[in-house]
Amino acid sequence: MTKQRLAVHLMLAAMMFVPLAYFLQAPSEAAAVAAPFNADLLLNLQPTAPLFDQIHKLERPVIATYRVKGREDLWSICKRFHVDPFSIRSSNGLDVSVFDDGTALKIPSQKGTLYQVEKPETLHTISQGYARGKSLGNAYEREILEANGFPAPDMKDPTHPFEPGTALFLPLAYRPTGLQLPFRDLHYRITSGFGMRHHPVLGIHRRHDGFDLAKPYGSPVLTSREGVVTYAGWLGGYGNMIEVKHLIRHKDKTRILYTRYGHLSKILVHEGQHLGLYQLIGRVGSTGISTGPHLHFEVRDENGHPISPRNFL
Repeated sequence: MTKQRLAVHLMLAAMMFVPLAYFLQAPSEAAAVAAPFNADLLLNLQPTAPLFDQIHKLERPVIATYRVKGREDLWSICKRFHVDPFSIRSSNGLDVSVFDDGTALKIPSQKGTLYQVEKPETLHTISQGYARGKSLGNAYEREILEANGFPAPDMKDPTHPFEPGTALFLPLAYRPTGLQLPFRDLHYRITSGFGMRHHPVLGIHRRHDGFDLAKPYGSPVLTSREGVVTYAGWLGGYGNMIEVKHLIRHKDKTRILYTRYGHLSKILVHEGQHLGLYQLIGRVGSTGISTGPHLHFEVRDENGHPISPRNFL
């Protein structure tokens, strides 16, 4: 029995050794052919740039450049790429929301503003130009440094300026651009847009020069941008109406726009009064030619010609 077991063990060992010896002696076919170098197989390659509609998923803020194709508006761009409209407007100094073919836009991946240093400025000076910097102080300055990958500044020289041409991303900071909605909340309904319509009271077809925004009677109406009151009182079909003149400055250009707020139940400002953004000026009503409580919101150019508010909101 012992001899039989020994014979079996020797047979199994031979079966394992013969193939191994064969492969050790035989030249490898793969080794005989030189394989070309393939850089794609390296593990230390830099990752490819993310698709434009994926930048909102990045942990650190990046600024992408998007070139408008055809004629596009701000809201369609934001919806397609999942980015913040206020960040785009603030980063590009935009007062309009509709763009022509070929327009280049800087698109931040996170909420905030791209700030270009034009003259030597300290971090403190830049920070204090925004509401978030004024409220958070030094904490916001550290937030800016962290977002831009800068090391902590030398506290012995806090006045060290950034050189002209430096680009900084300011998290959750915005500069006033364009026009804002005259309400703090989004609980409203557009019952009539800009353009030709069948008038609900007069029963005729004629142009409607603004937006009708349905809100409960007495809801607060706010200024859509800082400006000066040029009219406050009764004006025909508008009923109680306020007109505000806005000077919109961008670099070396100045543009004048007027906003009108009609059918008010109360007027809380007077002609010549200087107003800030989102300042309370009146309350929603149904005065003048109206079918119910709503705000008639209108935008006019420097010559008094009506423009669709959608171009600026």
